[in-house]
Amino acid sequence: MLKTCSDHNPTMVESVVQEVKRECIRKLSEIGASPELTKFYADAIQYEYEMTHIIYRLQNEVRAEVAKAESIPPDVLYRIVKTMTKYFHTWKLKIDSLASEGNRVPPLQVFPGKPEIFKAVCSLETNELNLQEGEEVVITDSSHPNWLKVRNTRGEEGYVPAMPCMLPTPDNTAITAVERLEILLLTSWTEWMRKVKTLITSTLKSSSKAMTVQWNAYLVRHLILASKEDKVGVRLKRIVDFVTNCPDSMDLTKVHRTLGHIETQLIHINSSNGLSAMAATVANLDRAVLCFQTFYSQWRQFRKALHDAPRPIKMVDQWDQLRRASQCRHFKYYEMKMTLEELETLEEITYLNSLTGELMTSSGRFRRESCEEEA
Repeated sequence: MLKTCSDHNPTMVESVVQEVKRECIRKLSEIGASPELTKFYADAIQYEYEMTHIIYRLQNEVRAEVAKAESIPPDVLYRIVKTMTKYFHTWKLKIDSLASEGNRVPPLQVFPGKPEIFKAVCSLETNELNLQEGEEVVITDSSHPNWLKVRNTRGEEGYVPAMPCMLPTPDNTAITAVERLEILLLTSWTEWMRKVKTLITSTLKSSSKAMTVQWNAYLVRHLILASKEDKVGVRLKRIVDFVTNCPDSMDLTKVHRTLGHIETQLIHINSSNGLSAMAATVANLDRAVLCFQTFYSQWRQFRKALHDAPRPIKMVDQWDQLRRASQCRHFKYYEMKMTLEELETLEEITYLNSLTGELMTSSGRFRRESCEEEA
């Protein structure tokens, strides 16, 4: 079972991750899995566990910051965006490496007698048999790679995927394990990109308005009349107008350039005039915007790489955006529902029946419940 720990500090998470990895290695070794497959799935579960916990921890940090004020301070915003950019880039590199290993991993072959009776570690549904988490089953045939024929206590018998029975993972093969991690990363990355963009928009708007007040006060103190030549005031208004009129735009290049011009102008003004805090705010806003541009660029590259892969992965917001299956081509759809309590993956394969012309579907649902574990 995939558990979440109540203490989300990095040291605690790393300790629990290593414990989960050791348990994975122990279970696979017991059923006679090869060293290559054992290492692969241990790494896969480790990466998934790291992503789940770190994202959960960062969600709590953002929630706490938002609760303090209507908008996040620019320096805190920069730290959040920088942290997210680093983590998602690191996870992408790890999953890319795992994908390379997955092409060489042999299928899971459970040795006869290892074990004959076991408890399913998660609930799953197939066309032949339904299993509940913790239900005892007897292996009646283990000769098929990646599949087991089992009989439950009610006397029902059928084939089920081997990996979900042995480990808390809905993957049948190494390839599907990598694809699921890629989907998890893409969906999480997309969601966080939208959240961060909302935070940046809110902070840019509130900070620009606050700096406009500071700037006007500076002009009054120094008996300077505001005019069309007041480039700082004009550019601050330009930022407010942009985030107000283009709230959905992910391209913040113009904002970055405008902030750069404001920062340059403020540097030329003596810091003793009380504008040093304003200059620091502009600098942090500019860093956050520039970091988000990197975050967004990496996301686009990752999404394109998955879309152009031999087994393409395309993310859509609604089912009606998917093209109907045609010409006997198989389409695999994943619908992922992720909350803080559980992660449910629905895998559905849609294909065209070449004899009747009807659209056929087959699906399997794998649920992994997560619970709070005392530290």
